[in-house]
Amino acid sequence: MQRLQVQEIMTEADAIALEGTFARPSHVKQFINTSTCVANEQGSFLCSLQKGALLQSMQDTVKTNFAKVTRHRGSRRKIAANDKQAKIVLAGYYDRRDPHTTRIVTSSLKKRPNKLGMFVCRETVYTRDFPLEWNSLLPVLRHLDQCHASADATGYRNQKQFLKKSVLSNFCIPETIYTTLSVNYSVQTRLHRDKGDYADGSVLLSVSGDGFEGGELCFPRYGIALQVRPGDVIVMDAHQVHGNLPIQLTHEHGQRIALVAYAREGMRNCRHILPTVEMLAMPSTSHAESFAIALKAVEVFVKVKGRLPKIHEKHQSIAVGEWCHNRRRDKKDKQLPIERIEAIERIPGWVWNVETSIDTAMVRKNQIREETFQTFLTTVQQFIDKNRRLPKTKEVWNGVSLGKWLDNRRHDLRRGVLSENRKGHILAVIGAVPRE
Repeated sequence: MQRLQVQEIMTEADAIALEGTFARPSHVKQFINTSTCVANEQGSFLCSLQKGALLQSMQDTVKTNFAKVTRHRGSRRKIAANDKQAKIVLAGYYDRRDPHTTRIVTSSLKKRPNKLGMFVCRETVYTRDFPLEWNSLLPVLRHLDQCHASADATGYRNQKQFLKKSVLSNFCIPETIYTTLSVNYSVQTRLHRDKGDYADGSVLLSVSGDGFEGGELCFPRYGIALQVRPGDVIVMDAHQVHGNLPIQLTHEHGQRIALVAYAREGMRNCRHILPTVEMLAMPSTSHAESFAIALKAVEVFVKVKGRLPKIHEKHQSIAVGEWCHNRRRDKKDKQLPIERIEAIERIPGWVWNVETSIDTAMVRKNQIREETFQTFLTTVQQFIDKNRRLPKTKEVWNGVSLGKWLDNRRHDLRRGVLSENRKGHILAVIGAVPRE
């Protein structure tokens, strides 16, 4: 591998001022297209390009495993991503708040012990919901880990010690120095500095796919750009301003898949897991155990509430509503084993088609409303038969606020919101009776 030392062509402040804009060819004075380790003028590591380090079989694994699960990026990608429809997937583990996650205790709880859930660590949706794909990806990540060690020994050693001493093993990708992956599909990133990853470590980027041109990784402060092609691996100091040059897809199915591996510094806060947490989000729990725990929680919820959980509802910190929603989706995608389907169908009142369930509930709700209307109407008629007049506005008879109910129905008449059937009933009752 060649070694190259580069000098600044602009100050750090000038480079930071470019953040949020797109890298342009005018920012580049030198293109690097061979395996090279680059240092700045002080001799500190800047980046490394390893040509062809990712085998074709490993590229195919990356492409296949993420093919079905790409999603539109979230708002946190506004600065980094160009296209609003850019597809970005998070995998591994993450340290941001999520409504279906493990709550953990941070050092700040010592000062405010009554405050829970100040910091949340979790499995990403991909790792949680696609275990087979995730497990088949691990050998690729171990290979990339070795590429990282050979490219930036100091950063690798610092990051490894950080994970060993400061982060629970449950939130580390096994046998690597990473906690999190970002997989970007044909995304041109704006110039930016990474936030949230370990400050004294470095970030790895590998590229897979085909049918594209461009996408060179640019460091405008030093005027260099790495020409990265499928199978190439980059290790870099991601706290320097960097971004991609434009990407051109050369055919309809072309795509550039950039897998970015890094360690989230916030994972150091995930030190102690509360005993009453949502077990579904704990990596130490097997998927079979997680399924059994969640299934039992749903059964208890149904027994207590007499109905299936709504999507936002939880039982003892387990997001039972979200779990039911995910299992319905898995069955629809034919990813739910038959034995699990049978176990879920033993839940009292279980339905796979939520729309059917909602329709049934609406029918019953309308029936209750009609029964209530008829009860009030009958009571008003009884009042009239006995008193020979309509009830006054605030009058209560036999514990029923007849006057208020009747005033509301008159208001409905004026607004024209009563059905023809109800309108006829109200007019029949009050039409011939003078109001006092």
